[in-house]
Amino acid sequence: MKKGKWIYMMLLKIEDNKVLYRIDNDKEFKNIDEITKDDILSIFKKVFLAKDEDKLSDFAEEFNKELIGNDAHKIIYEKLYGKVKELWENRITIISQIKNEFKDVEEKYITK
Repeated sequence: MKKGKWIYMMLLKIEDNKVLYRIDNDKEFKNIDEITKDDILSIFKKVFLAKDEDKLSDFAEEFNKELIGNDAHKIIYEKLYGKVKELWENRITIISQIKNEFKDVEEKYITK
């Protein structure tokens, strides 16, 4: 589904006992053990910039160790999903803090 300039899609999923990821809608899914730090940053950015009406499940399938057969995938996905979920749950607060900080700076330096 298209919302503004971003196209939201499933970024992290469990399929055939493996965890797969992608960073763009037009990219093929890759095994999670191939993920790079830049890929992780891209996923975090998309999750952070989600719209209010979006749900975490639009981006990442919930971690379920019973569905993952590869032990390395379990470990990587458990940690990554935990961080994605934490970011998801705190993103509104983080955005509010950033806006308040900029408001304070603007009042201090621009309106004088």
